[in-house]
This record gives sequence, structure tokens and C-alpha cells, in this order.
Amino acid sequence: MEILWEAPEKGTRIVEVEAGKKGLYTLHLEDGTSVSLWKEALESCRPKPGMEVTYEELENWVAHGQQLRAHKKALRLLERRSYCRKELEERLAEEVGALAAHQAALRMEELGLIQDEEYARRLSEEWACRKKYSQSRIRMELCRRGISKELADQVSREAAGDPREKIREWFAKKRNLTWDEKGRRRTVGALQRLGYRTEDIRVVMQEYCEYIDTEEKEKEYGLFRWDD
Repeated sequence: MEILWEAPEKGTRIVEVEAGKKGLYTLHLEDGTSVSLWKEALESCRPKPGMEVTYEELENWVAHGQQLRAHKKALRLLERRSYCRKELEERLAEEVGALAAHQAALRMEELGLIQDEEYARRLSEEWACRKKYSQSRIRMELCRRGISKELADQVSREAAGDPREKIREWFAKKRNLTWDEKGRRRTVGALQRLGYRTEDIRVVMQEYCEYIDTEEKEKEYGLFRWDD
């Protein structure tokens, strides 16, 4: 809803204030143009039909409304779950635009309502313990959510631990594994999707069943390398 008037110091008159959906209102102007405002802006500037306004005032109303809307939306989102700053910013931008979303996310960070490191550590520990994700899978998921690569590298390494031990824990929780060809392929595929490397998968599976002992077997069962 960004407005770029050629002559912002000039003015016009409000002809009609039209209520729209989801808290958005439209000001129809005497010059034939229209401006969309969130209800938060209307509550502070109180535009009425017949009111004379400058284009600069209209721009300020739009920006102010977006900022108020972004702030309230951010608080509502954070009541439901945690976000990192980039993730919250992207979510807000869908509704209020990039600038207001950026300002609101920074404000939430200043208030201590979002903390990327704490958020990343909590998710890393949850994924490592509950889902048995590998370091590479944790790192990938954190980056996908907007965590910086440097922070994702650090916390994923700390949370993941020994990959072979994690694979052993994964095996220990499985009660319905089968060791025919189809079952072995399924097991290998599941571990690869968790991000584990070929060598770690092979070593731990050899502890359970001596069926991967040559490169030919590795090719036969479709093992591939998980890229960093």
C-alpha cells in the first residue's frame, strides 16, 4: 500500500470512507484516487467525508496504520508459538508490507519476545531428541526457517551429538523393522531422510545385520551421500 505522490504537499478532499474486509478501509478522494487504510490508522486519524487532507498526511496515515497493524499482528502470532526474526518478518510482510514487517520484527526483538539463538537451540534439541535428526538435517531445517547459517551450524553441531549413537537410538525405538530386501531399503531410506551419512548408516546397520559389507551391496541397496 505504498503511495508515491508527485506533489505530496498538495491536498484533496475525502469523499467517502468505505469499510472493507479484514479491517481494511478505503478512502475515496475527490481527485478520483483512493487510499487503503487499516482500521488501526482510522482510529487515530479519524477521517470523515468532506475532510481536506494533504497527500503527505495520507502517506503518513498509511505508514502509521501499517506499523500499528504489524505490531498487533506480531504480538498475536507470538502468543501462539515462537518465531525467529526472519520468519516473523516474512509472515508479517504478507499482510502489511516489507518495511512495516521489518520494523515490527525488530521491535519484538528489542522487547525480548523473539531471540533467534534460544529459538534455534530449542528446536535443535527437540529435533535431535524426538525425531533423531542428524546435524545436517537440523541445520537445513533451521536455515529454512530463517536462522543464519552460522548460528544453524553452531547449534546443530551441539545438539546432534554422535551420529552413530543417534542411529542406534533410532533402531532401539523401532519394533517393526524387517530385514528382507524391501525392509532394508525402507530402513536405509528413512535414515537418509534424517540426514545421516552413508558410512554411519553402514556401520550401525552392520551391528544389527551383516548384509552391507561391500561396495556392491551399497549400490544394490541404493545408499547415497548426504551433501553438507
